[in-house]
Amino acid sequence: EDYILGAGDVIFIEIENIIEFSGNFEIGPTGSVYLPRLRAVKAEGLTVDEFRQKITQEYLQYLKNPQIFIRPISFRPIRVYVGGEVSRPGFYTLTGVLNTNNNLLPSNDLTISDNNASASVVFPTVFDAIQISRGVTAYSDLSEVTIIRKISLGKGGGRKKADLNFLSLLTEGDESQNIRLFDDDIIQVKKSDEIL
Repeated sequence: EDYILGAGDVIFIEIENIIEFSGNFEIGPTGSVYLPRLRAVKAEGLTVDEFRQKITQEYLQYLKNPQIFIRPISFRPIRVYVGGEVSRPGFYTLTGVLNTNNNLLPSNDLTISDNNASASVVFPTVFDAIQISRGVTAYSDLSEVTIIRKISLGKGGGRKKADLNFLSLLTEGDESQNIRLFDDDIIQVKKSDEIL
């Protein structure tokens, strides 16, 4: 629900009973989707539901009571910043993993079904970001990891912050602390006064 659309995402748009307007559409580099009749419609910065509401309003000038359904088909790689007490702070690009074997997956997955075939996308998490930045340092305080995230334009924009106790993931297996990452997230690992 909170996934914010951006350039590179591919979405399937179905307009009930109107096959000519339905299909797979990629969000272009400008953040817009080119749709039949509407031409370029800005999708970047909106959630899937916000975008569905937007195009429903725009299609009202051509269709009577349009019933529109949207689902993501493929997700763009996300770019995050990992900073603080990690071995290699910086910007990193992470991608989701497509699993078609129906193996057991973590709780941060999404199942996509199409023509009786099913696949799951496992999204990048905080663990993945810390791992790609070559892990923590001797002064990392894993009980204080902060995530700063963009808020969708439909909700006013801005940023929100979450504090995680990542140590509980490592010591107790608490997966609730290993949250899914979104594009432009900032991950900060606090410095400890004591050596690990």
